[in-house]
Amino acid sequence: MTTSGSARAYREESGEGKWREEWSEFLATPYDYGNYGDGRGVDLDECLAPLISRLGEYDAIRGKMENGRWGGREIRLMNLALTSPLVANDWMGRPTRYSLADQKSVREALFDIGGRFDIHLQVRKNQYRMPMFYLVKMHGSWHYESRGVVVQDLYRSPDYVLRDDRFAPLMPYGRERYYLRVSQFREKCLEMPNNDGKKADRLLVDLGTGIFEPAWDLYQQIGYLLSKSFGLKRFFSALEVLYLVLSADLSDLKNRATAETLLFFEKAYPDSAIPKILERISDMDGRKLELMNQKARNLYPLLLQAFGEYLETQVSIKRHSGKVPFYKLAFSNIHSLDKAAKWLKGDKDLEKAAERLEGISGSIIDRLVKKGRAL
Repeated sequence: MTTSGSARAYREESGEGKWREEWSEFLATPYDYGNYGDGRGVDLDECLAPLISRLGEYDAIRGKMENGRWGGREIRLMNLALTSPLVANDWMGRPTRYSLADQKSVREALFDIGGRFDIHLQVRKNQYRMPMFYLVKMHGSWHYESRGVVVQDLYRSPDYVLRDDRFAPLMPYGRERYYLRVSQFREKCLEMPNNDGKKADRLLVDLGTGIFEPAWDLYQQIGYLLSKSFGLKRFFSALEVLYLVLSADLSDLKNRATAETLLFFEKAYPDSAIPKILERISDMDGRKLELMNQKARNLYPLLLQAFGEYLETQVSIKRHSGKVPFYKLAFSNIHSLDKAAKWLKGDKDLEKAAERLEGISGSIIDRLVKKGRAL
């Protein structure tokens, strides 16, 4: 391995021992999740304020136009909002100019601003073929072995809909990927004692990569959406803890039952059974961890069977005579399940099936947490 002249000169001047000592100290320095500018003096909020303000102005004009209130003045204002240049300082303090109409300049400017985090502006078309915007701060977007974690929603157009709010489909590198989204917990994190923006970023990244990535999966989407619209809290809680135990490295997970993590679940995600699992496995050895995994493998088919029976429930629809299986109504209205829940409010058969599913889900959580051998 060759050594540059400056590095070789420094080693000769300071001595081999001191050079190795300083190098080891550098490697041991904790990763600073909140140092946005890498020591460059870039203030993220200050740099992004003009962009966020411009996005809000654009959406206000677009809303008027889509509601039929438009003319020559609105068209001129829309054009100015999209084409007028914005200015932000890069990592050397030099001004860089960009505009919403020039997406290449936007990507270059946000790259200079982001520092240790990636700032990404996602653009979609709505039903009127007008642009909608979603500005996020995320960590690990370049890493293809993990999903990457969205830690903060900096701006989102009012009609920019995320079907499953646990994941954000983004295209930072020209190819759409689903990124884990934990930004919905950010406000609660900031309310925790002695917690600021930097600590919230660190906590959300750690929770996202260590706990929520193995606990959440896109294949859970049907169950998650139904649990939100039809109040199946214990069902989804059982589903995510089973995924967590079956997908995570339990020897690593057992060390995550810290006071900060448990406080997070108490404040930000109180309905989850994940903290019970973390506390349960915190003192387990390798043999007991394997038994826990075996227990989860035995319980998972029971949950799927109960969910399948719930979907097969025969329900009545006022506009139709007779009954139809619930899954037909649910799957055909997957983008408007809240409306379907209103239609089926008061259906006795579906309510009984939901109670049974919730009861089985609660029993599965208790059996997973309870001490004992695999089932």
